[in-house]
Amino acid sequence: MTRLSQQHSRPSGSSRSSRHRPILPAIFLTCLSCLPVLAFGGWIVWSASSVVGQVSLSQAQAKAGEAMGAIEALLLERRGDLLMLADMSAVKGLDPAFVSPAVDRLVMAKQPAYRLALVADAQGQILAVNQVDGAGRPIASGAVIGQIVAQESWFQDALRAVKPVAVEGFQVDPLTQAVFGAGPPVLRMSVPIKDDLGTVTGVLSVRLALQPVQAILTQHGRPDPSGHAYSLVLANKDGQPIAGPAELPQAGQTPSATVPAMGFLAASGLNWRLAAYETEARSVLPEQGLALLGLGLSVLLTVGGVAWTVTQRNRSTDTEPVGSTMEAAQAYREQQIIFDSVPAMVFYKDRNNRILRTNKAAAASIGKPVEEVEGKLAQELWPDESGRYHQDDLAVIQSGRPKVGIIEPYHTASGEKRWVRTDKIPHRDDQGAVIGVIVFAVDITEQVRAEELLRGTQQALEARVSERTAELSQMVETLQREAAERKKAETALDQSEEQVRQLQRMEAVGRLAGDVAHDFNNLLTIILGHSELLLKDLDPQAPSFHAVDEISKAAGQASALAQHLLTFSRKQPRQLQRLNLNDLITAQIPALGRVLGNRNRLVTSLTPDLGLVLVDTSQVEQVLLNLCLNAREAMPDGGTVTIETRGVTVDEAFVQRHIQSKPGAYVMLVVTDQGVGMDDYVQAHCFEPFFTTKPKGEATGLGLSTVYGIVKQNGGFVEIVSAPGQGTTFKVYLPCAEAPASATAPPPGSQKLPRGTETLLLVEDEAGLRMLLWRVLEQQGYTVLDASSGSAALGLASNHQGPIHLLVTDVVMPEMNGAELARLLSPARPEMKVLYISGYPDETVESHGVADPQTTMLPKPFTPERLARKVREVLDRPAERSAEAGGP
Repeated sequence: MTRLSQQHSRPSGSSRSSRHRPILPAIFLTCLSCLPVLAFGGWIVWSASSVVGQVSLSQAQAKAGEAMGAIEALLLERRGDLLMLADMSAVKGLDPAFVSPAVDRLVMAKQPAYRLALVADAQGQILAVNQVDGAGRPIASGAVIGQIVAQESWFQDALRAVKPVAVEGFQVDPLTQAVFGAGPPVLRMSVPIKDDLGTVTGVLSVRLALQPVQAILTQHGRPDPSGHAYSLVLANKDGQPIAGPAELPQAGQTPSATVPAMGFLAASGLNWRLAAYETEARSVLPEQGLALLGLGLSVLLTVGGVAWTVTQRNRSTDTEPVGSTMEAAQAYREQQIIFDSVPAMVFYKDRNNRILRTNKAAAASIGKPVEEVEGKLAQELWPDESGRYHQDDLAVIQSGRPKVGIIEPYHTASGEKRWVRTDKIPHRDDQGAVIGVIVFAVDITEQVRAEELLRGTQQALEARVSERTAELSQMVETLQREAAERKKAETALDQSEEQVRQLQRMEAVGRLAGDVAHDFNNLLTIILGHSELLLKDLDPQAPSFHAVDEISKAAGQASALAQHLLTFSRKQPRQLQRLNLNDLITAQIPALGRVLGNRNRLVTSLTPDLGLVLVDTSQVEQVLLNLCLNAREAMPDGGTVTIETRGVTVDEAFVQRHIQSKPGAYVMLVVTDQGVGMDDYVQAHCFEPFFTTKPKGEATGLGLSTVYGIVKQNGGFVEIVSAPGQGTTFKVYLPCAEAPASATAPPPGSQKLPRGTETLLLVEDEAGLRMLLWRVLEQQGYTVLDASSGSAALGLASNHQGPIHLLVTDVVMPEMNGAELARLLSPARPEMKVLYISGYPDETVESHGVADPQTTMLPKPFTPERLARKVREVLDRPAERSAEAGGP
C-alpha cells in the first residue's frame, strides 16, 4: 500500500517539470495539425452561403418567370380585346358615330389598361378616337382626329396584315402626347379592320398604359413567405429599363436572376428581359455562419483534447505509474464529455480503417453505444458503403492533405437514408507522420431534402409555365392560322382572277397558233406535194434531184415544227406507235443539246435491248424537252444533265409505296440534273398547273404539269428524287408494249400508188393547194370536179349527172365549212363518202361540226402518196361503214 501510495503521490517539482516538458511540443503539434479545422469551419460558412445562393437563384428565377408570364397574359388579353373589337360590325363600318362609343366602352371597361384607342381608314386618316379616359372623364381627342398616319410603322404593319396583331414596345407616342400632354411611354398594338370579303379597309390601334405592367412587377416583387423581396426591372433588348421600382438598382449591380421574353412576347418582336434583384439579405446566413464557425472551434477544441488525451494515454502506458493512469483516465472522461458535446459526428480511424475514437452523435447515427463502435472496423458497421468511404480515407492518408465537402449518403440502424457533409483531416504523430484520419460529418439531410423539394417545386413551376406557354402558343398559332386562312382566301380570288386572265391570254395565243398553223400547213402541203411530184419526174442522177430532195426534207422538218406549235394550242390526238426510247433519245440529242446551251453538258446512259413502249412520239419528245428545260433552269451556273433508260418491273411492294403505280413491266426514262434541288413543298406542288418557283411573269408553270399529263395519259407515272442543294431526278415510268408481229414494210415509194376511176368532188379555198391536189388525183386516174368554196361545190354537184363517189373537202372555209357542205350533199347523194382535210387544231375542227371520232380526217401537211393512199382507203370501205362514218 505504501508503494502504491507513493506511486500516486504528487511528484516533486523538478521531476514534474521534466516529465511534462515534452507535452508542450505535443500540444503545439496537435494545434498545428488541427489548423485545417479552422479552414473547415470557414468552408462550412462558405458552403452554406453557396447553398443559400442557389436557393436564392431558383427563387429569383421563379419570381421573374412568374412576373414575365403575368405580363404576357396581360398583353394576350389586350390582344383578344382588339381582335374582338375589330370584328364588330360597329367598327367594320368605319362610321365615327358608331366607332367612338365602342372604343369608349373598351377604355372604361379595362381601366387603366388603355390610354388611347383610335380607328383610321385604309388611307391612314384617323376617323375616330375614344372621347373619355378610363375614369369617364372627357379628353382632348379632337387634337388627333383627321391626322394622317399613313407613313407610321404601326399603321403600315397592321395594314399589310403581316401578323394578326402588330405590336411595338413601350415608347413615347406623339398621338398620346397630343391628347394628354407629356407622360410615360405607351405600348402600341394594332390590328387590321376587314370587310365581309376580307379586304383590309382600315386599322384599329390602341395605346396601352404602363401602370398595369408596373403593378405586376410590384406585386411579384413583394416578400415571399420566407421573407425575401425582389426589385423586378423590365428592360428592352438594349438593356434600357422600361418599368421597375422607383429606385432602380445601382449601375453595376448584378441581378439574382434574369429571364427573357417568350411565347407571344417573343413572337411579337418584344425582346424584353426581366431582372430580379434581391432587396433583403438573408438573416439566416450570418446566424448559420456563426453557428457553424462555433462548431468548427468546438471541433478544434475537441481535436486538441483528443490529441492530448491520446498522447497522455500513450505516455502513461509507457512511463507513468498507476496514479498517473488514473489521472489520464479522468482526463479521457472529461475530454469525452467535450467530445460528445460537439454537434457533429466525429471518428478517429487508423490506417487500417479501424475506429479508435468516436462520439455519441456518431454512435447514435449507427444505432450503437460508443463502447461498441470503438475498436470496430468500418466495414463491420457499414458493409455496403465502407469501401467507398475508405477510398477517401486512403487518399487523405497517402497525400497528407485534407479532403473536405464530401457528400455521403448512409443508412441508419432503422434503415432511413440520410446524408452527411464529410471532411477528412490527416492525423499525425509527434514526428509528423500520418497515422490515421479524423472524420467530421455534419448531417445535411434536411438541407438535401429541402433542395430536392425546391427542385421539385421549381420543376413543377417550370412545367406549369411550359404548359401555359404551350397553351398560349397554341392559341397564338390558332389565331395566326385563322388569319392566314383568311389571308389565303383573300389571295385565292386574286390568284383565280390572274389564272383566268392567263388562260384567256393562252386561249388567244392558241387561236393565233391555230390560224398560223393552218396557213403554214397549206403552204407545206403545196411544197411537199410538188417536191414529191418533181422527184418522181426527175432522174435521180440529175443535178436538180438533190436540190428538190433537200426542199422536201426541209418541208418535212417544218411540218414537225408546225406540230410542236399545235401542241401549245390544243390536245393533239395521239398517234400511237411502238417505239424504242433509245432510238427516240438518240435522234433528239442534237435538239436537246441546243436547248441546254453551251454552259450545260448532256450525258446519256441507254440500256441496250430496251423494251418497246406504245406512245405518241411527239408527246414523248415533249416530255424530254420539258424535263431538259426544267434541268437547265435549275442550273443557273451550268452543270451536267444525264438521261438514262432502264427496264424495270414494278411489284406489289413498290405499289404500296407509290400508290399511283400499277404492277407490271415498265421502261423507265430518267433525267437527272445537278441543280438547286427541291424541298418537300415544291415536290408536292410542282406538277400543279401554274405552279412555279420563278418570279411572277418569268414562267407559266405548265412545263412539269404537261409532263405529268402526258405520262398519265399513256398509263405511266412519275417519281421525283430531290433535296435542296442536291439536284433533282425525274423517273418517268411508261408501260412496256407487246412487240408487234414481224413484217417487212415496203419503203415509201417502193410500190406504185393506188389508182382509181371514180369521180371525186374536191373543195379547197387555197388555189395553189387545190391545183396540186387536182393534179395528183388526176394522175391516179380519178375524175376530179374541183371547187373553191362550198357554194361552188353545190353548183357543180347539182349540174353533174353522174355519181360522185367521194367528197374531198377542207374543213374551215369562208361562207360554208366542209361539214355543212357534206350535210347538204348527203340527201341527194347518200352513197357519197367524205374525206376531210385540215391544218387546224382538233378543237377548231370540232367547232366546225366535225366531231365524230369515226370521221376520216387527213391532217395537213401531207404528201401526194399519203393523199392517194387515204383516198383509196376511204373508197374501198364498205358502204354502210362509210356512210355512217363519213356523214356528219
